[in-house]
Amino acid sequence: MPTKGFSGTNLVENTSDGVTFGPYADGGAAGGSICSDALTGQSLNDVTHLAFEARYTAEGDTGGIGVPYLRIFLEDAAQVEHDAIFSPNTQPPDADVGEGPFHTWVATAGLWRYDDDSGSGGEYGLNGAPFATVQTDHGTEEITDLCITVGNTAGEDLSALLRTWEVNAKDYAFGQ
Repeated sequence: MPTKGFSGTNLVENTSDGVTFGPYADGGAAGGSICSDALTGQSLNDVTHLAFEARYTAEGDTGGIGVPYLRIFLEDAAQVEHDAIFSPNTQPPDADVGEGPFHTWVATAGLWRYDDDSGSGGEYGLNGAPFATVQTDHGTEEITDLCITVGNTAGEDLSALLRTWEVNAKDYAFGQ
């Protein structure tokens, strides 16, 4: 995926419709990411707005677990790697994760987990904490990557389409 400032892994491609992910025959064992260097080298405190518009589908119902999710990869002062993750399927009170239609998720208005990709209940419990809380606790950590991922979660023949990604004051539209 040779688009300036972006890279893709494992069946991720920029097409005329947007960035496609998959399909992943076993979305529990495979997945792919689109990553941006837009905030690389800045601190978590420098993040003011993150949102993305996407849809996903799978054979059978994933219960929302197959939904695209956003991760911020970080490095602390001791050069230890961490990540903060926004998962639409863990957002209360009613997660907006229906398969098929496009959704716009404003990640910075949601709950985030820290060093808890599996969602098993890390520093902030099962659902996470508001982004502002994560920034208060980890805001000086340096961003090393910013990625939207599909897969490694659930779903047979899991696929997704990403149309837009908003990073602070910059809007990226894919496809077209």
